[in-house]
Amino acid sequence: MKNSALQQTRAYVYDNKQFIEGNISEHLLNNLYSNDIVLFEYLTDEEIEECYQRSGITKSSKQFEAEVEFFIIKNFNFNIQEFEY
Repeated sequence: MKNSALQQTRAYVYDNKQFIEGNISEHLLNNLYSNDIVLFEYLTDEEIEECYQRSGITKSSKQFEAEVEFFIIKNFNFNIQEFEY
């Protein structure tokens, strides 16, 4: 995962806070599940390449998705009204 993933995600939440209702992690996870490209925003170039080298859904891409899910829940499992940038 990118070293800057936390800062990038915090900036995204700040820029889009008027569109986020309720729990931030739920919003971020919905984005993750509805758009395959969102996963790559969290990954390093090497991790993206590993996902692309294999065709279709792979164990590694599912593993990366699980890591991003954990990251989102760990860092953003609270209400948007509690968010401070």
